[in-house]
Amino acid sequence: MKNILLSAPRVALLAVALAGCGSLSGSGSASAPAAEVKPEVADALKNLRTEADNGNPAAQTRLGLVYARGEAGVTADLAQATQWFRKASDQGFPPAQTNLAVAYLTGQGGVPQDPAEAARLTRAAADKGWPPAMTQLGFLYGKGVGVRQDWKEAERWLKLAAAKNDDNAKRLLEELKQMRAQQGGGAPAAPPKKP
Repeated sequence: MKNILLSAPRVALLAVALAGCGSLSGSGSASAPAAEVKPEVADALKNLRTEADNGNPAAQTRLGLVYARGEAGVTADLAQATQWFRKASDQGFPPAQTNLAVAYLTGQGGVPQDPAEAARLTRAAADKGWPPAMTQLGFLYGKGVGVRQDWKEAERWLKLAAAKNDDNAKRLLEELKQMRAQQGGGAPAAPPKKP
């Protein structure tokens, strides 16, 4: 039976969506040159940069997303995005921790692919009650990425996130429920062990 909830191609895609970053690979098209940016957008970006430079973790995270997505006339730059996520993450800001975890999960933005570090960062954000991190951590436990696979922990984190109205968690819990029903009510079957 196909494992809908935790198929391998969905790991990076879901993690990126959960982290609040539509894509770590930018928009797929070149950003508009700065001359084409509306003055109010340029001013907002300048103010955001000032706040980020002054150490505001929310501004640092938002600026990281601007670089990740290539918004506001800024050329997409995953390394720059990751640097801003790290600054905010180092201050314990859950959205930044979750975004930085995605970089480690996918090996993008100038960091090595390190699922254990991705899980550690995700756990730090989840422990602070950040619903997207809770969902991402449930997903990581369900797949066994960066942590030992543990269906009960996966379900626990997904339920916590769903209780905070995280739609991704609700959807994943429903998929888990359907898988269990198809398999006779038990936990999804573990993959066979290698001899």
